[in-house]
Amino acid sequence: MGQSTSYREEGDPIGVTAQVEAAALLEAYVTVLEASDREIRSEAELPYGKDMIKAALAEGLEAADEDDETELLEAAWMALAWFQPLSKEEADAVAAFDAEGDGEAAPEALETEETLAASGAAYAEVLLRIERDTKKLRAELRDQGYGE
Repeated sequence: MGQSTSYREEGDPIGVTAQVEAAALLEAYVTVLEASDREIRSEAELPYGKDMIKAALAEGLEAADEDDETELLEAAWMALAWFQPLSKEEADAVAAFDAEGDGEAAPEALETEETLAASGAAYAEVLLRIERDTKKLRAELRDQGYGE
């Protein structure tokens, strides 16, 4: 099926070290995924860079022997789109829209038309990046023979 990114090191012909490292990386990523109900998250929350996480996910996809496991790994791959580099303004906008409807938690960003408009524009920019990243990640999965 997919093409695997090798973590193999010299002197590790069967890639045991690589498998252990990939498993530990994925465990750290899953911990981050499960740590919050928020959809849009700061890229800074990731335990490793997106490329390293994708390489470990690719290893997992290659080794997966059950459809359920493959589906979970594909979902974890696609979840990377929701981790974005956020400026202070964007982080505030995301927090504001996450708190919308919660009268006690609603931040100042939603109090006036001016702050609401600024927050809305910043939030919209984040959503556009997520959409672009989602398309890119889906294409990467398909190029590896998954996500179809």
